[in-house]
Amino acid sequence: MAAAAMKLKELGIVKKPMFVVPKSLVAQWGNEFKDFFPAANLLVTEASDFTPSNRKTFVNTIANNDWDAVIVSYEQFEKIPMSDEFTSAMYKKQIDEIVAAIDEQKRRDKGKSASTRDLEKKRKSLQNKIDKLTSKSKDTDNIIFEMLGVDSLFVDEAHNFKNLMYTTSMTNVGGLGNQDGSQKAFDLYTKTRYLQQLNGGRGIVFATATPVMNSMAEMYIMQKYLQSDLLDSLGLNTFDAWAKQFGEVVNSLEV
Repeated sequence: MAAAAMKLKELGIVKKPMFVVPKSLVAQWGNEFKDFFPAANLLVTEASDFTPSNRKTFVNTIANNDWDAVIVSYEQFEKIPMSDEFTSAMYKKQIDEIVAAIDEQKRRDKGKSASTRDLEKKRKSLQNKIDKLTSKSKDTDNIIFEMLGVDSLFVDEAHNFKNLMYTTSMTNVGGLGNQDGSQKAFDLYTKTRYLQQLNGGRGIVFATATPVMNSMAEMYIMQKYLQSDLLDSLGLNTFDAWAKQFGEVVNSLEV
């Protein structure tokens, strides 16, 4: 990944790559990057850089310098927010998927079912999040991710972000995993989508030995992060459409 980032910089394809790595590996990443590329201009974060008193200064340091690579931990990465406008747009897209799943469920069940009610709760929860974003007072002093000049992401141990929310009208089907998702995964997804829009779909590298750990849905999640535009163009952007194309629901005994 270090070699790829430096080559992309050399070719002028990227300007400021950011590496998002587990907290315990930040220092090791910095040391090994320097071993490979002693002349590289690296910014390696320390725990104190993201304390409330230092965060703004440090984020300014990211934004105002030409780094060959910026190396941050998962937790520090999440503390750099996307703009409220972009985040709201991402929530709205998720609501659209839920509404489509509700319509599909009603068509199947010919009315409201327990699954439909669960989807309605999800939709209301997301709408509440949008309402909170639009009603809160703006912090004009806050530096948002879009202002950093970062134009590509390298995510180490990317399976740690597999809990991205997705919507399905499938019920009583085992092996689908967690559908509610985590804030950490949603934060990464908004940032990957922003960068892909800047770079025509490119600019995101995931590294993991275990892209699928517990559920076939995780394969869809990986494609959602890395190939959202392609899935959209093929009409496979929802989980149900993807599952119909690439999967099969079967009856089997499970020990």
